[in-house]
Amino acid sequence: MLELRKDTSVKVLLIWAKQRSALYSTLSFNVTREVCEYLGVLDSLADPSSDFLRFFRHKPQLWTSPRPHPTLQICQSSSRWLILTDSSVFCCGGVETFSSTILFWSSTYLLGSNGNVKSLPLMISPRAFHGVIEWRNKVLVFGGRGQKRKVLSPIKGPDYMLLTESEVCQLGGVVGWQARKPAQYGRCSFNPCLLGEVVYLCGYGTTAIEIFSPWLNSMAMLSCQLPELSSCCLYVLGEVLFVHSDNYILKYRARKSVVVEVSRTQTQQSIAKWQNSQPVLDSARGLVYCARAGECWTFHMLTGLPGPLFR
Repeated sequence: MLELRKDTSVKVLLIWAKQRSALYSTLSFNVTREVCEYLGVLDSLADPSSDFLRFFRHKPQLWTSPRPHPTLQICQSSSRWLILTDSSVFCCGGVETFSSTILFWSSTYLLGSNGNVKSLPLMISPRAFHGVIEWRNKVLVFGGRGQKRKVLSPIKGPDYMLLTESEVCQLGGVVGWQARKPAQYGRCSFNPCLLGEVVYLCGYGTTAIEIFSPWLNSMAMLSCQLPELSSCCLYVLGEVLFVHSDNYILKYRARKSVVVEVSRTQTQQSIAKWQNSQPVLDSARGLVYCARAGECWTFHMLTGLPGPLFR
């Protein structure tokens, strides 16, 4: 990885900005953010609460000072969010319990880095613990837990079902959410990951791995499967897709449109349960950064062993 010196000229920064723009349209967002972080200009992970917003920067590995915003109950541990390129935070979904009643949220908000909060159109399906990813100025949402839905999945709880439904929202547009091709199986507690031009989906609820094509609005099932029912953290190193489940780190590679498992390493540390948004990679330190409930957890990307914890 190229390291830029402190006296880097504006011209070089502009070159990297153009490279970032090119990467942004083709690579997964965590890879793009990894490249951009070496310029020190992007916030890595967000911690939105009911009354403030702060960011984590893995250079110099510190949380920023909290930035107050209007007191609204818009984000919680079951919500999912993304940091956009302007450092605003796109937050959607969640669930709360009132006595014996469980209420899933379809709310969507945009939290500005200046503290402003903007309400966006409601999602079609209320959901929590879902997968969310940004793709070409759109937000794609997959799966999650939902209540009283007509679509079934292999695992059901007494108060929720795992959703197969997918939807998309255009950032900055006036059109609300639009339904997309549903998955064959429901899943939750995962982060979708873009490799090439397809989004990989695997998480708790099924051992199946599915891929979604944003261009074609199509779903396909892969022949390979996870070795266990598990929450999943997905990230890309080079051309290899890493899937970190509860007990394994799995590596997959696409060869002539066929995805094959190339290796698996046993581990005893699950990292998927510690994430509310897309993970951020630090290849210089060999760490994966995940944020959840006001904490930034780090794990070694190859072994799964825990690294520093930042509160």
